[in-house]
Amino acid sequence: MDSFAADCHVLLEKPMVTSVREARELLSKRDESGKLLIVSYQRHYLPAYRYVAEAIGRGEIGDVEYVAGLQSQSWVQQTAGSWRQDPRFSGGGQLIDSGSHLIDIIMYAINEEVAGVLAYQTNLGTPVNVNSAISIRFQNGALGTISVVGHGPDGMGEDISFYGSKGTILLRTPTFKAGQGQETIVTHENHKTGPVDIRFPEESTPDQNFIDAIRGKAKILAPGESGLRVIQVTEAATRSASSGREEVPD
Repeated sequence: MDSFAADCHVLLEKPMVTSVREARELLSKRDESGKLLIVSYQRHYLPAYRYVAEAIGRGEIGDVEYVAGLQSQSWVQQTAGSWRQDPRFSGGGQLIDSGSHLIDIIMYAINEEVAGVLAYQTNLGTPVNVNSAISIRFQNGALGTISVVGHGPDGMGEDISFYGSKGTILLRTPTFKAGQGQETIVTHENHKTGPVDIRFPEESTPDQNFIDAIRGKAKILAPGESGLRVIQVTEAATRSASSGREEVPD
């Protein structure tokens, strides 16, 4: 907020904010200032994830009908004693931390608004959520599940599946340890013609996109609206886990 007041463009780390109220205030300040805001969700710039979003955007799997995301991480062990397990600073547990990447890429890829969220969460003796089991209804009628496991084996792994009326795209990232990147495997299948030849777009970074957008050479690939979508789902899931009911994102 101070940066916008100082007439600066802003590049933010994830999560953009820790509440929907903050997100809307920030976007309002951005619009008022006329400056640019980019959130460093690096998956918007990685070839595998960009391919999925662009293929779905081109209608290559038809209407999205179901999406399932699973993330496993040794989060409890890795963050013990740190600010990440202190809700005064973090705004939540693994769901708002590493889990925000999973929520973000699902929302980025299918580009559909969420109509309802039903969730269960456990904290495993910590002050914040560790495991989350989330069901989602999208406004276009699609369904989804997001599973976040924060007391998993050493490292981090992820699976994301997109099922459409015409095809299916699967992303598989085997468990890897910090500093030891693991390639994401992408499979694209057309329901009638079989495997689809995959050609990945070029890789970029949030930093490069930030510079190019300021210079007027590129559009923003991870705008503040991405941060808003993530916190809307995160906050609705937290409310649902407390109320035991489906919650509508604010």
